[in-house]
Amino acid sequence: MRSEWQRRPFKRQWSWEIGRPDYPKATWRGSPNTDARPAGVRPAMVVLYATGGDFNQALRRLQDPATKTSYHYLVSRSGAIYQLVPEANRAWHAGNASWGGRPRVNDYSIAIGLVNRNDGSDRYPAEQTEQAATLVRHLMTKYKISLQDVVTADMIGGTRLAGFDLPAFQILLGGVPQIWPPEDVVRKAAWDAGGIAYNPDAAFPRFARQRGLGNPETPEFDFELDGRLYRGQGFSEGIVYAEVGRWDQIDVRPW
Repeated sequence: MRSEWQRRPFKRQWSWEIGRPDYPKATWRGSPNTDARPAGVRPAMVVLYATGGDFNQALRRLQDPATKTSYHYLVSRSGAIYQLVPEANRAWHAGNASWGGRPRVNDYSIAIGLVNRNDGSDRYPAEQTEQAATLVRHLMTKYKISLQDVVTADMIGGTRLAGFDLPAFQILLGGVPQIWPPEDVVRKAAWDAGGIAYNPDAAFPRFARQRGLGNPETPEFDFELDGRLYRGQGFSEGIVYAEVGRWDQIDVRPW
């Protein structure tokens, strides 16, 4: 007599695939890309990311050990929330970034990925931003995170969320939106305070940026040698100079 029982193929389940979400509205979809936070360190900020692709692409990338990338939460376009990393653990998302002068953002942050192509034409649906805001409000209350510590990836040196309205999102969080001035406005104010004319496209600042010479320490100055006129400017890590009119031949000397 032939048995009706048939052996079913065994699928190994990894430990990271098994978990219980910290957030009641989330569904668990674990990632292996995580490790423990330093002892005694609790979440103190939230970082928002755009996935740069659709949901399935994002999930595959975040669950692939080879990418060494993860978020704590992933919010789909419909507003469904998935948790990949326990809040007690670090997700791997910020590299060596710092925030507010504090290094190692991964140690003390919660990372949330928003499914979006991030091409400027893919809008963030209301269902997605509203559910993401509900999650962030929950985290702010749970860990006493302030509104100014809810940031987008570009604010810690990552990729800008094209089309994401942070001030509107801050209103959903119940706060007054923080309006951040453009980077060049802040830099010009700092240069003006030091009595240095701000011209980011000038040859010397461009040369200094390319070679990591730091901030300007002096205005431009002229000097002569053997009947030739030279112009220079001091930066944190060196003095750049060139013969006037030959701006394609800039050199640098130590202080």
